[in-house]
Amino acid sequence: MSQETVVEAPGSTQIWYDKDPSVVVSDFDSNADTGLSDAEVSRRQAEFGPNEIATEPSPSVWVIALAQLKDSMNLMLVAVAVVSFLIGETGTGVLV
Repeated sequence: MSQETVVEAPGSTQIWYDKDPSVVVSDFDSNADTGLSDAEVSRRQAEFGPNEIATEPSPSVWVIALAQLKDSMNLMLVAVAVVSFLIGETGTGVLV
């Protein structure tokens, strides 16, 4: 997980989420009713990049299944299932 980036308004000694909303809007040169102008949006996107949350690709089913084999209890259950099938205890093998 990435570290959180904390943005403070210029000249501020307090983090933005601890402030009154109207103060935050003012500190960041915005307007609570109309938001940012198109020009200001373009300028900020050029400076800070798009307003998107970075995501990681989801692991595949195989990666998740192999990760489960790191736990010794899960390995034991697999061994019990295999042995159950080998000795003819199909019901137990399926259940496990």
